[in-house]
Amino acid sequence: MNDSPLYLGFSRSTGGFFSRALGKAIRGVTGGRANHAFLAWEDENLGWLTLGANINGVTLMTMEKFVADREIVSLYLPRTGSLWEGLAKCKRMIDEGYDFTGLPGIGISLLVHRWTGILLPNWLSRRGRIFCSAFDAEVMRRSKVPLSKATTEFLARPDNLVAPAPLNHYLSIDPFFAPFVWAGAPVPVQGGKELAR
Repeated sequence: MNDSPLYLGFSRSTGGFFSRALGKAIRGVTGGRANHAFLAWEDENLGWLTLGANINGVTLMTMEKFVADREIVSLYLPRTGSLWEGLAKCKRMIDEGYDFTGLPGIGISLLVHRWTGILLPNWLSRRGRIFCSAFDAEVMRRSKVPLSKATTEFLARPDNLVAPAPLNHYLSIDPFFAPFVWAGAPVPVQGGKELAR
């Protein structure tokens, strides 16, 4: 088991045209500042690393490369326990492909939910494919860390209906998670202000 804290992170796209446009569309549908979810930790040999579902699947990336075309919106760390056990139970998902066809489906489901309160299934999602936030959600579910009732209820959704901005929101108000900002390393948020806007 790794001794380094394992953070849940959220970011927004700042890179090329396609990446920025897709990120803006995701944020427009989900209503938040984040369009990507990931895990982050400091390795004693490799420095800061991220793990998340990206275009080429669930992949490991250096933080230096990650922040070249993304702005980190927020980071969270469980106040009790660790997420490493959950990540170990999700190792089968590493290299799993990204659910591109499910993106329009989650958008439709979330918009209908916003307008009617009814959460439709994501019929366009592909089995064996995953969203970035679904990967983080699965790590959380498989970890033995306390969660608020609201976060637990949100995580009861099917994976293909867990989007980054809502997950970021629930963690920002979950008393069992401590918020951090990125300044070359995680720095605790002063005054406990909510990060999701």
